[in-house]
Amino acid sequence: MYGINSLIKLIIRIDQKLSEIIIILNMPAEPQADQPRASNWLDNQDVMQKLKISESTLKRRRQEGIIPSTRIKGKYYYQEADIQELLNKGVNKTFRPPYQ
Repeated sequence: MYGINSLIKLIIRIDQKLSEIIIILNMPAEPQADQPRASNWLDNQDVMQKLKISESTLKRRRQEGIIPSTRIKGKYYYQEADIQELLNKGVNKTFRPPYQ
């Protein structure tokens, strides 16, 4: 069984290790020479503006897998390169209702 002093020392060591891990995780990643740089990330508002679509259309297209996304803490993010590719292909034309 651990004594109080042993538990305190153990907790302090765990806290120090967690602090080191947090520092490492917060360091900016440096891309290797042969790797492309990470693209910029866009949020819902940015994508809706670029594609000229509503929030419900964005949600539907995301669920259909047409617009790739990443969810972090309940918020969706999109890689700018993916959105630009959709624009280049003209996929955003399919977002407009037939009456326009």
